Amino acid sequence: MPQHADWKDPSLAVWYNKTLGFSDEQIKIYLAALSLRPHDTLVDFGCGNGVLLYHAAPLVKAALGVDSAAAQLALAREKNAAFGNVTFLERNFEDCRLDGHAFTRGSARKALHHLDEPAKNLFFRRAGACFEKNALFIIEDAVLDFELAELDGSLPRLESEAARYYGPLWKEIRRQFMLMMRTEYPASLSRWREAARAGGFEIVSHTQKTCFYGTLLMRKL
Repeated sequence: MPQHADWKDPSLAVWYNKTLGFSDEQIKIYLAALSLRPHDTLVDFGCGNGVLLYHAAPLVKAALGVDSAAAQLALAREKNAAFGNVTFLERNFEDCRLDGHAFTRGSARKALHHLDEPAKNLFFRRAGACFEKNALFIIEDAVLDFELAELDGSLPRLESEAARYYGPLWKEIRRQFMLMMRTEYPASLSRWREAARAGGFEIVSHTQKTCFYGTLLMRKL
C-alpha cells in the first residue's frame, strides 16, 4: 500500500482501484439519486478509472470526467472507449475552470477532501458557474458529524466506526485512512454547506453513513 496519497503515483491508482473500487451495486445506488435523463449533461470530478461514467454514459446526452491523475485517466479512456459521448480532462480541482459547459448533473466521490476550506470554496465557485439552474450535484466524501477541530477527541469513536464499516479491509487500509484524516481535509456538514453556498448550491438531502462519511445531494439555485 502506498504510504502517501500522491495521485501522480500510478501505484496509488492501482492500489485504490483494487482495494476501494466502486462496485456495480454501489454505482447503481449512487446514480439513482441523480435521476439521470437522456438530455442530461454529467460531470464527474475525480472520475478515477471511469467506472461511474461507464454506467452513466448510456443514460445521458454527454459526460465529462475530470481527474488530476494521468494513470487513472488512461484507464478511464480505455474503459469508456466505446462511448462517443464521454470526454476527459486532466486538471487539478483548484484550477477547475470549465468555461463553455452547462451541466445538469454532477458527481464527486471521495475526491474533494483533498481540498482545504478555502480551496473547497474556490472549487465550488468555479464549478458552480458551469451548472444550470436546478442541476443536481451528488458528493460522497469525508463528511464529519463533528468539527475537524474535535478530531483528536473523536478518534476512539472514529476508529471504532471505521473498523465496523470497512470490516476485514480495515487492517489493510487503516494507515492510509488515518493519514487522510490527519493530513487532508475532511469537513463537517456545516463546512460542506458553506462551500456549497459559495457555488450557488443548496444541500437538499444528507445521509450520514458513519461519523466520518456521508452523502450530500445538492441543487443549483
